[in-house]
Amino acid sequence: MEISLFYNYFVKQSQSSDLKVVGVAFFLQRASFDTVVMVKFLKLVQVQTFFRHGARTPLHHVRSPAVQEAFWTPTLTEDLEHTVYPFKLVEMCSKNIIDFTTVSSLPIPLKLPGGLYTGELIKHGQQDAFDLGKRLKCVYIDEKPFLSPNISEEDLYCRSTLIARTVKSLVCVVAGLFTPRDASKVDALTIYVVPLDREYLFPNPAVCSIVDQLAKEGMAECLESRRHSELKRRLKTILGVKKLYDDFRPTPWDCPIYFVRDDYTSRKVSLHCVL
Repeated sequence: MEISLFYNYFVKQSQSSDLKVVGVAFFLQRASFDTVVMVKFLKLVQVQTFFRHGARTPLHHVRSPAVQEAFWTPTLTEDLEHTVYPFKLVEMCSKNIIDFTTVSSLPIPLKLPGGLYTGELIKHGQQDAFDLGKRLKCVYIDEKPFLSPNISEEDLYCRSTLIARTVKSLVCVVAGLFTPRDASKVDALTIYVVPLDREYLFPNPAVCSIVDQLAKEGMAECLESRRHSELKRRLKTILGVKKLYDDFRPTPWDCPIYFVRDDYTSRKVSLHCVL
């Protein structure tokens, strides 16, 4: 899990039923999870948690004669039993149920060596998400009984992008948050989604027309950077190639550096392959 963002909303404790929000505490966490200090005269009324998906297969494939080929086999994405939780996908506006088997990890998934497709959640990512859920449980159920140990839709609202790896990551977090549990008494978790062409939880040109413009301007500025050129030269030397080439998006020129980063960081996390 790269970054998780937690928002804690507080209100003054008062005899009046008209409680007023007086503060918002938030923090970023990476490796550690620090408990927010609760001020005595405030009462926690809402927590919002935003997080990225867990570790996945790469979106790009940049081969190198200096590195052994990576094989992405189906065993890497098998479900870890303790991270499984029953769920249903519901479209926010129409309230229609969406069949999860029709949801992909990319609009056009591409096949990697070994049989898996680009952008699939792997076991390591499942466990990362589950561990995040357990940390949330420690703070909001065990240490401070803000949530009930049993899931309730009145207390919990779950929202995901309509991408398989993000949906599964959310399920794994909830599995960690509500564990241990009696499987025979668990109700299906409701996860709300919207079609990708209306999604606003990630930079989406279909929703915000300026996204493409900013991306082009940023790339143009990057290409003019001497440090960028030097980094590209060093990467070619390390990989033993004359051109940075993505098999999935072939071009006459070098592929972007972040394509290389995506491929090789995914290999390091998933396959423990390093240069």
